[in-house]
Amino acid sequence: MKGNSSLVKVEVGSIQQVIEVERSISEFERQTTDEEYVERLSDRRSLVLVATNNDEVVGFKVGHEENDEVFYSWIGAVKTEFRDQGVALALMKFQEKWVAQNGFKRIRVNTYNKYAPMICMLISNNYQLVGFDQHSDIQRNKLTFEKIVCFS
Repeated sequence: MKGNSSLVKVEVGSIQQVIEVERSISEFERQTTDEEYVERLSDRRSLVLVATNNDEVVGFKVGHEENDEVFYSWIGAVKTEFRDQGVALALMKFQEKWVAQNGFKRIRVNTYNKYAPMICMLISNNYQLVGFDQHSDIQRNKLTFEKIVCFS
């Protein structure tokens, strides 16, 4: 089966690989520019991950240091035809391991009501709701989750 998570490889990737996948994601209201990626990721610890299947980049996850204790998982997505196959979970687990190994204590993630599968994945993987920003459109309510990854 194309996209089977057992065939997906997660590794450190490039901004260019991420941008190529991001441009194929119809749910994003706008595309992040190369300059925005560089500005957000420069001068702080960051991690750019890609998931590949047979050398095709099928998903990504990008995050950066928010402070010495918190790593902010900023943006990520999986191509439509590879969803519900464990790709997002594989990216999340790789990121969590890296974050813990690099001395952070928590991961912070923002998402929106309209991304119900993301909310379900976060909750089922022990992320806790720590913030909420209400919007006039309920689907655009912003939810902030955190997970403790280091118990020292």
